[in-house]
Amino acid sequence: MEDKPVLSFVLFSIACIATLFFPYTWDIVKGTYWLLTYFFILCFLGAVTLLFIKRGISLFPSLLFFDILFALYPFILWQRKLVAYAFPGILYAAPVLIYLGIVLAVRGYRKHRTWIRLGRFDGITALLIAVVSLVSAAGLLGWVTFADPDLDLFLAWMPDYPAMFLILGGMAFALSNAFVEELIFRAVIWEALWGFMSRSLITIAVQALLFGLWHWRGFPGGPSGMALVFTWGMFLGWIRRRSGGMLAPFICHVCADLTIFGILYSLAQR
Repeated sequence: MEDKPVLSFVLFSIACIATLFFPYTWDIVKGTYWLLTYFFILCFLGAVTLLFIKRGISLFPSLLFFDILFALYPFILWQRKLVAYAFPGILYAAPVLIYLGIVLAVRGYRKHRTWIRLGRFDGITALLIAVVSLVSAAGLLGWVTFADPDLDLFLAWMPDYPAMFLILGGMAFALSNAFVEELIFRAVIWEALWGFMSRSLITIAVQALLFGLWHWRGFPGGPSGMALVFTWGMFLGWIRRRSGGMLAPFICHVCADLTIFGILYSLAQR
């Protein structure tokens, strides 16, 4: 298998896409059909995982994340039904923390966790963070203004609590959501793409494309929102490549999520 890396990467890509976009079946596939779909993909992931372990394929540490995430989808779905959270940062906390614990604890995965680096933080990086954060804020405001999206699902996340509690909750949302999404797209997926291709532009474009598609029902969402997130993902990938670490894109992501909270908070107050 290792002498045919393209086949390894194809299997990994199918596993990645099937896992990331499986939640979009939750409102379409019901009952027995949902269980059959879940177990079919789970068996596929198990078979690919065993094959990667047996052949010592270097993509295994990245595949491990999607194994954990998919296995915990019933728990995530239970959380989603229990509490009306609209953002994945809170819902996906358990699989992310489990994966992090394994990767940090297993010595053999040390060479596959280069994304843990904070990266350099010079004057140009700070300027790029400021520019991208301002541009993303303007893009989000423009999307809400001109796309006229249905934000009822997200406004339901804004309970009638005192302002201080809402602000603290908004900060927690921004930090957790940014952490989860950056780990998925600029860490796990980036690591797999870079290890296979070692080409910056392709790596940046593919992770941005997946990032945009993943926001089909996100904020921003729909065709216009996905296009906006794809462009933003290109900028985040470029900053991640230039800085050589995760701190710069994480800060940009937190700023964007704080903008989202600010938009929802202002709309809720009306």
